[in-house]
Amino acid sequence: MLDKSGTFQYAIGKIGDSSGAMFRPKGIAVDSEGDLYVVTGCGARYRFSNRQGELLYYFGKRGTAAGQFQLPTGLFIDRNDRIYWRIR
Repeated sequence: MLDKSGTFQYAIGKIGDSSGAMFRPKGIAVDSEGDLYVVTGCGARYRFSNRQGELLYYFGKRGTAAGQFQLPTGLFIDRNDRIYWRIR
């Protein structure tokens, strides 16, 4: 993560397909509290980190049933902190 002047602050996550890891990120958004949201295409996990880059939680997996996601392509947060993701 970079600050407003472009200075490196911290890195988040690890690469992989295990629980809590990220692979092929497809979208990034920040809410009004500064929490970072990342959606990944492979495994369709959704990862949320606070300003210190700590993993808060993640959810979802690939599929078409309730709570599952198929080929997400983007992530958006509106001014009321509602989360939306684009699905192909």
